[in-house]
Amino acid sequence: MPVSSAGVMVSARLNGRLVAKLAVLQMILALLLALMLEVAGFGRFIPSMLLGVVLMFLNGAALMYTMQRVAVLSRKSGQRLLYAGAAVRFVLLILALVAAHGLGFYLPWVAGGMLVAQVAVYIAGFREVLRWR
Repeated sequence: MPVSSAGVMVSARLNGRLVAKLAVLQMILALLLALMLEVAGFGRFIPSMLLGVVLMFLNGAALMYTMQRVAVLSRKSGQRLLYAGAAVRFVLLILALVAAHGLGFYLPWVAGGMLVAQVAVYIAGFREVLRWR
């Protein structure tokens, strides 16, 4: 059963606020990790770590866009779109990692940045759950 366009607009506005909060939290955690890396003498890995954060933010934004599109589709069409979107995001992420490696980024630190971004997602989600209690 499709959702009304007014409901999608409200959902998009709420998701926009959530994306903004998440982006700020990811930025704060990334900057804290960058500061720790610099203090520990590993400053040369900061660009790789920041790339990982950016990749995960873009991946999450693409997922949110897909979720908004799914809200107005039938169940079967929505499932197909979710699966196709996941496959596309996965391929794009692999291609981005291959390109990063080719450009000289250090992949373990890119993965570390991805982990930092996911920790931010966990923290933001936990805060939202506490807000709804």
